[in-house]
Amino acid sequence: MVTKHLRWLTELMLPHPAQHIVLQEFLHSINERISRLERLDNELTHHVHQWRYYPVVKAIQAMRGVRLLVATGVVAELGDLSRFDPPAN
Repeated sequence: MVTKHLRWLTELMLPHPAQHIVLQEFLHSINERISRLERLDNELTHHVHQWRYYPVVKAIQAMRGVRLLVATGVVAELGDLSRFDPPAN
């Protein structure tokens, strides 16, 4: 989805040279942020795999739509889940 939108933006023909300069700066900023997110995601993946709660993170990812970042955030906020009482029947 993002790549299609970026491709469309790069193909825009703007009437004024200043508009083209601003668009190029905008695209450069987007590409920098995408690269930064990829670097941070790689670092997070590396560190989470060494974390003592990684098995819990992995288990939470079994839920549909839950990926590494969300699962890690949940576990980081809740901590050790064994401190909670089991659900009542």
